[in-house]
Order: sequence, then C-alpha cells, then structure tokens
Amino acid sequence: MREAPLGWLTAGAAILDTLDGRDALGALFDQTLLRANIVSQSFARQSPAVTQTNTIDWIVGVHGQAVAQRRATLVGANLNQLVLGSWSDGRAGASAIATLGDAMDATRAGRAAGMAAAELESIGRVAACLWAGFGRTPAGVRLAWARLLSQFDTPVNLRVLARLPRWGEVDRLLANELQALTDGVFGRFVTSVPNATTLANDLVRVCVLVAARAPVDRVVAGSIDRARRVRVGSRVPVTFPPLGDVRVGSFVWFRPPAVDPIEPPLIVGKVVDLVGSTHLVEIEHLQPFGGDPLEGVEMTLAADMRAEVISPALVPMAGRI
Repeated sequence: MREAPLGWLTAGAAILDTLDGRDALGALFDQTLLRANIVSQSFARQSPAVTQTNTIDWIVGVHGQAVAQRRATLVGANLNQLVLGSWSDGRAGASAIATLGDAMDATRAGRAAGMAAAELESIGRVAACLWAGFGRTPAGVRLAWARLLSQFDTPVNLRVLARLPRWGEVDRLLANELQALTDGVFGRFVTSVPNATTLANDLVRVCVLVAARAPVDRVVAGSIDRARRVRVGSRVPVTFPPLGDVRVGSFVWFRPPAVDPIEPPLIVGKVVDLVGSTHLVEIEHLQPFGGDPLEGVEMTLAADMRAEVISPALVPMAGRI
C-alpha cells in the first residue's frame, strides 16, 4: 500500500497541494528517485509463481511485481524537467510517479510527509475493522467466501458485498457495517483509475481471506482413477498437479460435481503417504448429502468426484456447516 502512486488515492490531491513551491516538489522527487532502486529490487524478488500455494501470498506477489516494474522505470531517471518546468506540470508528474511511501519519507517536503503517514494509517485502520467484521460472520459463510476468493482465475468485484454467496445469512446490522467499511476502503481510491480499483478490491479480498481462519489455501484439485467403496480408515490414491504443493498432512475433501460448491463436503481425508506422483489419502469423515456423519459403514467414491485440498483450519467445520 505504501507504493501506491498518489494519483491513485483520493487523498493524493490534498497531499500534493501542500507542495506549493519548487523546493518542496524537488524534495519529493529526490525521495522518489532515492527509493526507486531500493523498492524495485525488493519487490522484484517476490514472484507469484513461487507462492501460489497461498492466495494471499499470490496477491501480494502480483502487486509486488507491478510495483517493481513501475519503480524500475525510474532508476537513473532525470526528473529535473519536472522540477524546473511549471509547477502544475511538476505536480501532475508527481501524481503519476510519486507514491505514498515517497511522500512519507520526504521529510523536506513539509506537511506532505505527515499527511501521507496519516492516510496510510487510516487505510490500515479501516482494513483492520473490515477484517474483524468479516470474522464475526458465520463460519460456514466465511468458508463459502474463502472457496470463491481463493480461486486465482476467478475475478470477483467486491465493491458490493451482496454479490458474495450466502450474503443473506449475515446479520443485517453486521452486513450494513461491513458494506459501510467496504465503501470506506473504495472511497480512499480513485475508482476511475483501473489499477487503483484493483488494489482496493484486493485489499477487501485479503480481509475476507484472513478472516476465514487464515491460512486459506488456493483450491488445488486432484482426481481419482476409478470408483471405489470407502469407509473411515480407507486409503484412496489421488493424483494432484505437480505444482500443487500437496504434502503429507494436507487435508482433502471429495465432492460430486453436481453438488453446490458451498454445501458441506461428503468425504474428508488426509494425505498420509506419497508414492511417485500419487498421494494416498486416508478417509477420516463420511457424511451423506443431507444426512449425519457415518461411522463403520461404506460409501461410494465415484470416479468423477473432485478432490480438493483445504486449509487445516477449516477441517473442524467440515460436515457441520
């Protein structure tokens, strides 16, 4: 968030307006150039391809790479023309390339540093309240949201929270509070700037995921080779993608493709062994759709069932949602 350009923030205009002379504007540009190399190298080390086992890490990695690319263009740049030209041109340039962090560290830029620090703190407080609010929603509802928002290739517009599944199950007063806080997040970004809207949306997304008993893992789907009868204690060979990072101890649930993805899982197990590219999953929980958990009886594990890795924190909720 520190590396968001001032032009992305609704408070950015007021911060830039305090730079009412060439000296203050020059101080901001000096700090921008000073931080550009350090920041670009720092964020360049973050790769979403390396951290795809966790959605939150992936989101941070994507934004980190974007920051690295933006800042790399400033390394060795000459901004004298922006300082020596008209003040309005310099202000416009600062809006595009100077970030909240640049303004915070530009102590020679006068009031801009304090205003930038206050804005970052304010965004953090709103996000913290939003995270706490999401944590007060029913566990099953949070799980449904986590499953939706953990998909890397599924964009979800969180500007209106009523788009989330099972939103109607949230207490009305809490729902209004969460929407007001979400409005507060989006209200701090210039929504006419697409990248700013994406950043606001991902901030809300992370608040939901953290509230859903983080770490919430990306849904990693596997498959079984054939139908079989299983009971608690049975071991089922499952094949997962090579890059899925599925390890011994990972929890897996099995669902028929026709069952709504936010309904309770039918069968839950844990990876207990690895044999080549095959993961042996030991069944720990059986529950017929719409029924009670079963002990000592068998169920059919159909060949078309989806095997999905879930966070260990969500296992206690399986079958009770």
